Amino acid sequence: MKILRIMFAFLISVCILAGCSGRKKDAIPLPSADEISKVTIINGDTAAISENGDYISKLLNKMKTAEDTDKKSVRDKPVGDTATRIDLQHSEGGTTTIYMYFNGGKLFLEKPHQGIYSIEKSLCDIIDELDYEAIS
Repeated sequence: MKILRIMFAFLISVCILAGCSGRKKDAIPLPSADEISKVTIINGDTAAISENGDYISKLLNKMKTAEDTDKKSVRDKPVGDTATRIDLQHSEGGTTTIYMYFNGGKLFLEKPHQGIYSIEKSLCDIIDELDYEAIS
């Protein structure tokens, strides 16, 4: 009985030290909504623009729910031409670009050279709220 207690205590200690409870996945690095002045979404040969603060907050809050897949992004943009490009224009200058695409029936966000993140398909509903126009 004493051996069982010692083994149990040892296993608990190992689990705590090894992180058996699971490591927290990294969140997609995104600016805060108050740092963004405009969002441009390009999907194929159409584009939509929003400078609406409520829309920008809603979009970023949803995007921040993306979960790290532990896959690395090694290109400037995903392979193929089906990805939707989301440009977040910073108030102080500069742009953060995120790509959104489906692969194997799942939706992903990719931040070039940083990581690939899975996200719920309901992000598409937010993306589709804008009015798209043909790119000239």
